Amino acid sequence: MPALPVEPQPPPPEGVVVPPPGPPLPGVTAPAPMPATTYRILATATAQDQVALIRFKPCQPEDAPPACGAQVERTYAVGIHPTDIEGPYGVALSPDGRAFYVSMAHGRPFGRLEKYDIDTGRRLGAADLGKFPATVDIAPSGAVVYVINLNLDEPPCGRRRCRLLAVRR
Repeated sequence: MPALPVEPQPPPPEGVVVPPPGPPLPGVTAPAPMPATTYRILATATAQDQVALIRFKPCQPEDAPPACGAQVERTYAVGIHPTDIEGPYGVALSPDGRAFYVSMAHGRPFGRLEKYDIDTGRRLGAADLGKFPATVDIAPSGAVVYVINLNLDEPPCGRRRCRLLAVRR
């Protein structure tokens, strides 16, 4: 990911005096610096049938991109129909960090939940769901994956339409 250029600010117009920064105002404290922790984020690209693994490290005063900021570490091709946009929508990392789950919203006739190995990108399994599966969440134990269907064509979920799907690891 290319770094955005930083352009210097032009000097103030002639005759305008800009005072140097003074002491902080009473009751105002400077924000604490961001921790130097590096975060890993999974994001879906619905129109590309991809999931991206993004590394984000907040910039410290001594840092400059690309040593800090956001960079795409890797992309994963997801779905089973290479010529059809299946629309990865929700994504969640397994509690052990070895796999991720992604909801495929535009399946035919229904969407799916798919599981992928985070290191190899290999699809480990899938389960058919209802129309337009969206948000994905995982129980802390990793034993149950929750997917919310965003099907605006049907009335709210009743007893006959709600399903709890347990996905085996």
